[in-house]
Amino acid sequence: MKIRNIYKMGLMGIMGLMSLASCTDYLDKEERSIIDASQPYLNFRNFQGFVEELYTAMPIMTGHQYHSPG
Repeated sequence: MKIRNIYKMGLMGIMGLMSLASCTDYLDKEERSIIDASQPYLNFRNFQGFVEELYTAMPIMTGHQYHSPG
């Protein structure tokens, strides 16, 4: 019974150490992706270009991978 408790404590210690190490590189923004909040609303052309980029990021729900195989 003691060996099982030692394994549990060791596993909990390893998990605790792993939770302290984190990777934040994926949170960094590219310089080209940073835009001013008022930039899309300056004129219609800017707004249209901004909205069209949003539409390209939306998944296509009518694709075959979204349908059930049955």
